[in-house]
Amino acid sequence: MGVKADILFIESPVQAVDTARREALAKKFNILYYDCDSVNDFIERLKPGGQYSRVVAIVRNGWHKVGKFASQRLFAPEVVPHFPPCLRIICCSGHGYDASDVKGLSARGIWFCNTPGACTEAVSNTAWFLVLDTFRYLSYAQWCARYDWNASRELGFTASDPCGQSLGIVGLGDIGLAIAQKCESAWGMKIHYQGPHRKICAEGLLRNGAIYHSRISDMIPELDCTLLAAPYSDETHHLLSTNEFALAKKTGLRVVNIARGKIIDEEALIEALAWGEVVGAGLDVHEMEPGVNSKLKDNWKVTLLPHIEVCSSVSWQNFEKINLDNLEALFTTGRPINYVMDLNSRTGDLIPSQAVITLHLKYTEASCSKNTERFHYTMSFYVVVGAGVIGLTTALELKDRYPSANVTIAAKYLPGDSFADYTSNWGGANWFPASADNGRQEKWDSITYKKFKHLSRVRPDSGVKAMNIRFHYNRPIEEVGILTPSTGKVWFDDLVGGLKPIEKNNLPSGAAFGFEMASFVLDVQRYLPWYDWLPTLAIKPMADVYRLQMEAHSRGIDIRVNIR
Repeated sequence: MGVKADILFIESPVQAVDTARREALAKKFNILYYDCDSVNDFIERLKPGGQYSRVVAIVRNGWHKVGKFASQRLFAPEVVPHFPPCLRIICCSGHGYDASDVKGLSARGIWFCNTPGACTEAVSNTAWFLVLDTFRYLSYAQWCARYDWNASRELGFTASDPCGQSLGIVGLGDIGLAIAQKCESAWGMKIHYQGPHRKICAEGLLRNGAIYHSRISDMIPELDCTLLAAPYSDETHHLLSTNEFALAKKTGLRVVNIARGKIIDEEALIEALAWGEVVGAGLDVHEMEPGVNSKLKDNWKVTLLPHIEVCSSVSWQNFEKINLDNLEALFTTGRPINYVMDLNSRTGDLIPSQAVITLHLKYTEASCSKNTERFHYTMSFYVVVGAGVIGLTTALELKDRYPSANVTIAAKYLPGDSFADYTSNWGGANWFPASADNGRQEKWDSITYKKFKHLSRVRPDSGVKAMNIRFHYNRPIEEVGILTPSTGKVWFDDLVGGLKPIEKNNLPSGAAFGFEMASFVLDVQRYLPWYDWLPTLAIKPMADVYRLQMEAHSRGIDIRVNIR
């Protein structure tokens, strides 16, 4: 007990640091600071026995676009498979997450947390400025004042004011809503929006409401200006292109992008500017970042910024706060505050233990202001009675599949204890189901096999090792009773990669049949102490089972006991 887990911080030269909170964190965890020269170097350190092999959390803080790590895509699909099984959470500054393999992380039971709201003020202020600039061309006017006064005279034919104009926002999330509120309040703009779902809550927070469109092609003809504030994905790639620009009003469309550059087909935008379908553009993000399309640089109707919408000291302070809030929430409640994908949405079966007490604490219903949308939230509490091979593996699997749940192990002996009757010198285990048709047990045994296979590959220090085992029978296979009648095969044949018959001359005397299969051996003296790090996953050990049940009863929690 008492072994500190590792937390890895990936720092930026542009960031804010809450010294007091960092010091408090260092009392509970070993703090490591990232210094890899490359992504490959990072992967090497993640391998078993490597410097980062026991990391339970990664925090990437500050402004990612500066510093020597700016070009390193550390959460990309090719990196995610190398993360150690003890990693529970990644806290990453910023609103967008298209550079991270969120689905891959979720499949491995890793929470990915961004920092929504941290840069809302900075980004929405930048967007507000760009909306104004697409109507008034003030950035170009400033250039004229510095270099060519007379060139400014051509602005008179195109410049206008945003007052009372219609603004269509693609993606009415936190930032999109903040932009809508600013533009409505300042200029009385009429708000339209498009996205996969109607946002009744957001509509209620606008003085004059908003008009929802399920398709962008239906929204464009209604607009004077469109603004992109949606995440980048395959569905939003080139969302604005030739066909969409062709739907613009005769007076032309203004286009603002503070989301991701690839949402706009820039070649189509350049053509639309030439034809007058688009009469102004404000771009903080670009299709081929870093850098700007050369055809846009000399077009005075286009305001160009170098992706600096987030750049504000307020953003850096909020990044630090939200990242640390998420980190602390996971290790105190089992669930972060902000996350991109809810791991509870994943489905799967768990390994049954000798005894599992399931506790359900139901929280009160909460309602969204100004509308009737409601949601329910239920948190599960699991108590695994017994800290042997089955109990500990069950606890790990419960936490892996249901990361937000509270998991407690209750047993006489716990990981780290060295009593002879807990870690016997002769203790050992392997995997082999003997029944012909295990029914429900087949599913459980399959999960167990896959779990041990995973541990043997990624955590050799656990004491789980792949090993072929042999079985001999004194009768032919058809008479032994291990074949499933409906298939004529052993049910786990495919699961283990096939059974290899043993040649008769290699069978022991008296044996009529035998086979070899891929299984595992568990060195219990290594496997049980290996679980000493479970508390770092917010899995709580408790030696007093009676007191645990009394506490549960006093809190008014229903207890369902399942003993096998």
